[in-house]
Amino acid sequence: MPDDACAKCGAALGLGTQQPLFGGKIVCHGCQRIERIGMILRNLPKADEFGWSALSPWEREFVPSVRSYFEKHGDLTEAQYRRLEEIWERRT
Repeated sequence: MPDDACAKCGAALGLGTQQPLFGGKIVCHGCQRIERIGMILRNLPKADEFGWSALSPWEREFVPSVRSYFEKHGDLTEAQYRRLEEIWERRT
């Protein structure tokens, strides 16, 4: 794979792609976004976990539906991603 291609998907790296600090593989913005979504969804509580009741009723409906959508499609819509980021920012 050429040096100017994403290590995960092979896409050309755009301007502003950051080099990893310790010689790790360079990934494109799209792959970085997907990694971030996965990290957020793994770290938000599930219905049977501590912290679930701290989510609002709307968030308790939204988070499982977004998890399911992400598992099925491998990404989120821009609107889903923005709302997930808002929830994450409030909860961390």
